[in-house]
Amino acid sequence: MMKKLLLIALALLTLGAATTPVSAAKKKEKKTLKWEWDGTRSGNETIDAYLVRIDSLYKAVISYRDSVDAFQFKCDTLNVGGKIYEMAYMLNPAGELVTQSMVNYQFMQATMNGMNIVLDMTSAGLGSVGAAAALPQLGLGAFSFAKYVKGGPAVISQGISTVKTIRGKWISNLRTWRALKNDALSPEEVAALGIFTPETLEKVKKCVYIKEVKPEAPEYTAIAQVQQAKSKEELDAMASAAIGNLDKAQMAAEDAEKNLDNLDDIDQFTGDV
Repeated sequence: MMKKLLLIALALLTLGAATTPVSAAKKKEKKTLKWEWDGTRSGNETIDAYLVRIDSLYKAVISYRDSVDAFQFKCDTLNVGGKIYEMAYMLNPAGELVTQSMVNYQFMQATMNGMNIVLDMTSAGLGSVGAAAALPQLGLGAFSFAKYVKGGPAVISQGISTVKTIRGKWISNLRTWRALKNDALSPEEVAALGIFTPETLEKVKKCVYIKEVKPEAPEYTAIAQVQQAKSKEELDAMASAAIGNLDKAQMAAEDAEKNLDNLDDIDQFTGDV
């Protein structure tokens, strides 16, 4: 009789965990991703392996969520000789300029990692049923672990949603970065603008994309209207401030193993998962 009551209680506690994990969790998703397991083991191999895996994936999702702020995207508008230019670059959390090849590598890592986390989350969901079924083997101790087993599918469902959203932001930023690269002025054209010191010009060559915003560009009208509302002195001051920021900025140390020159190498990781 006692065993039957225990099975009924555990069934109620783990309701949803023993069904298809992702779809069940979607019935009532919370806005905030939560996982409160403190690492205590149950002693059951199936349950502990499941909890350890969910814990690892939860931490991976949090780390991935925070990664989108690893680099700060900066884009300044300049008016040089009556022409409009956009000057774009990335800063790391220390405020240092990041080379174009290191930014490319970060995009590759972010899109690849996001894809792998989603695949791992989906695979981990297959263990939810087994973990729920193993709970009765813990006897009365099962009550302490049922809430964590039940929480696993929610972590999987919400984690996948979170990662896909963040991954989408990375891919969107990648497309912007790729467009800037494709339309960027050559080093010779940048030097011909005559607005950079030789020292800053070296930083620009490695870290900055500068492109002319031509009248046929979709964003031209909006930018032109803003600039037309400013005096020449104001436009010059804005340009000086933007260039001054580059003058003062330090370049982040390069890592030979974290460089990527060809953006096409990233395409294999940007598909849907």
